[in-house]
Amino acid sequence: MAKKATTKPVVETATTVAEPATIANSTIPANEPTITINGKTYAISALPQDIKETIGIYKIWTDELNTAKREVYKLEAANRGLSIELENRFKQLEASVTETIAAANQETNS
Repeated sequence: MAKKATTKPVVETATTVAEPATIANSTIPANEPTITINGKTYAISALPQDIKETIGIYKIWTDELNTAKREVYKLEAANRGLSIELENRFKQLEASVTETIAAANQETNS
């Protein structure tokens, strides 16, 4: 069985990097997109093409995963709403049946 990765890459852009990141004693400009793996920050533009493509796929799949999670949350909320509606409708049904039985009993006793 494959071991699950324990470190999630963090892709950062200028909006999330407060200070220039450094790697191998070179400074990465603050507006340069970076990725942080195992506490080390890399300029994406300096990485090999296959790694850039893998990062791109990772970002797409992360976005898709987040979209799917939002869809699940939406469906769970809708399901909770329908559950509450069903409970209320069954309470109404029970009340209606109880009223009908009471009215029928009253007619037979009259």
